[in-house]
Amino acid sequence: MKKTILKSICACLLLSLALLSLSACAGGIDTETADAFIEDFFAAIEKENYNSAKTFFHPDRFTDIEAYVKSVEAEKGIDFSNGITVQKRTNVAIAYYDSDVDGSRYGMTLKAKVGEVEVKIDITVVQSENGYGVYEFEVR
Repeated sequence: MKKTILKSICACLLLSLALLSLSACAGGIDTETADAFIEDFFAAIEKENYNSAKTFFHPDRFTDIEAYVKSVEAEKGIDFSNGITVQKRTNVAIAYYDSDVDGSRYGMTLKAKVGEVEVKIDITVVQSENGYGVYEFEVR
């Protein structure tokens, strides 16, 4: 009888811990929403709508997106208005909490084509108390 009660208590404790750990993982960045957000960001760049593109940046990480895009186009001989086509996602990293950004992080490296030229794009979206948006964007 005592063993049955002890087993029941242990089972309840384990179940409680499992439920607690699952609820602790809830939240963070929804990957589908972030992927759509990144697609919209790329669409603004393709259309050369830099006023719209800068609204996609996280408040802590604004950059002069027009100057950056123009410098990448000149350096790599590409034209973003020819389209950005993602071919493969690698190095996907998701963190419910990252102390470096003081919030949730969703980042990846994209093997992509700008027009017909292959590039790699590192992009990270962050959600923190200060806001939501593109935190890192680099075309290599």
